Amino acid sequence: ATELPMDRPGELAGSGEPLVPAGPCHPRRLAIIASWWMLREIEIGNLTLRCVTISSKAAEILLSASKNDSAGQGTSRSLACTCQTRMASVCPYHALLAQRDWATRFAEMGGRQSASAPLFPSPSGTPASKRCVSLTVEAIASQLGLPLRTQSGAPRYTGHSFRATGAVYMAAAGIDV
Repeated sequence: ATELPMDRPGELAGSGEPLVPAGPCHPRRLAIIASWWMLREIEIGNLTLRCVTISSKAAEILLSASKNDSAGQGTSRSLACTCQTRMASVCPYHALLAQRDWATRFAEMGGRQSASAPLFPSPSGTPASKRCVSLTVEAIASQLGLPLRTQSGAPRYTGHSFRATGAVYMAAAGIDV
């Protein structure tokens, strides 16, 4: 998977409308959050509001068990505000805070219990599918004017592009694993 430019999701419209039918609402926030937390499409699509904790100093996401978690305990990752840096337009703290608040209101308006509601629902309120999240990655790349195919015709942007985006950015910034 090819990474997206980490500083460019801020160029996307802040609209809550999905970029693909049945895709996740708020694709700009999706790109910011999934990239900073280095999430796969299935991980960001399955996050619920219960997985999010916001304090005055950090935003935390609890990731449930994954293929690399043989004990099935999950792990959490916390990130602070980046508004005082050159990455202000893609601040992970404020993107997650805004998405949590919006998704809570959206769930309550739909008569759903907010804790178990998806962080990035489709317009119908259900979790966005793995395929719809992957298609959203490609739509984001298209909106940013990035080439969508390699010379051989293979897709550049996949459901793992957010993970690659965060990993490449943090490695270039000298952030230790």
